[in-house]
Amino acid sequence: MATEFRRAVITDVKFSPHVVSKHGNTYLAYCSVWFDSKQANISARC
Repeated sequence: MATEFRRAVITDVKFSPHVVSKHGNTYLAYCSVWFDSKQANISARC
């Protein structure tokens, strides 16, 4: 299970950082990524 969690996070790193544009400036907002073992789903919280 620990291996699956680690693998899921590494896979999610590609799209976990979201680029947000405000007032012509670009901000990089990093999201908290976790693996839902019950739904076997990867989620990101910004």
